Amino acid sequence: MCEHRTMSSSIASTALASVLFALPLQAPAAKTRYEYASDFVSFVGRDERGRVAFALDTNRGRDGETFQAEHFAVLYDEGRGWIELAGNGEFPNADRKLAEIASSKTYAYSGTPTTGLALESKANELRLVIEPITRHSHRERKGATFDTGSAAAKLEWKGRTLLGRAIHEGCTLPDRNLIADPDADFFGDGWHGLYAQIDGVGDLRLHSADGDVAKLVLPHQGFLVLDGEARATKKLAFEAVDWEQGGGFFRWPNGWNANWKDHDADAALTLRLADRNVVASWVVGGFAVAIAKGELTLGGKKHEVWGLAQIIR
Repeated sequence: MCEHRTMSSSIASTALASVLFALPLQAPAAKTRYEYASDFVSFVGRDERGRVAFALDTNRGRDGETFQAEHFAVLYDEGRGWIELAGNGEFPNADRKLAEIASSKTYAYSGTPTTGLALESKANELRLVIEPITRHSHRERKGATFDTGSAAAKLEWKGRTLLGRAIHEGCTLPDRNLIADPDADFFGDGWHGLYAQIDGVGDLRLHSADGDVAKLVLPHQGFLVLDGEARATKKLAFEAVDWEQGGGFFRWPNGWNANWKDHDADAALTLRLADRNVVASWVVGGFAVAIAKGELTLGGKKHEVWGLAQIIR
């Protein structure tokens, strides 16, 4: 996803502003050449021991002649809860990769989204293999791009083999680098993202976005794949509900409701957000992941939905 999870940037910006006002005025420096790219993959699958959700976000940035990269990974085991993974955080982007997904000592990529991706982490004893990804949406705005898609996938983890589905998001941003220069206003009032399976075989990806990112990805957008057919979520309404106080002047949702038009039928989704894992929290906001579970009613038929939720406040 188009994001960087060093979430204390708003506090840092306030402190920086107070310092700058105390300095004498100077001519502005020449603008640094910024570029940014991100590839996010999520997986939901199961075996005889239950379901597992895994996600890895790999971000790359350029600041002039300096290149950065970072990983953010989470894994949830239905029987054990959230599993701590090695390799989160920034790592050297020695190969100066932007368009290609950068590998680190912990996570090694091969392939591409269009030809099929393989991801291996010996430190975490996992290997994810994703078939060629079918693109379901493409957005462009002022040189920035945002793509979503999905494919069948297999996760091997600590002796287990889980068959499932993967969802991919690819993002590029010109003249921005969210690693070197985090933007507190990029997500505005927040991001709510769902990456889930339907009945263990289909895909459901939805988001609700605010701030600058919404101009690129749209405030509400998603896709549904069921019985091998990809469908748009037309006239999507996505609402966070059942709020509780966070660790500052903000709140976390405990559920999501959504509805849209699917062909000529009405679709209605009700989800609970369980096992919330707060990754970062500060006075005015935070970042968390959770497990989304609930029910989709589509054309009078009910479907089970289970997957990963991302929340930025």
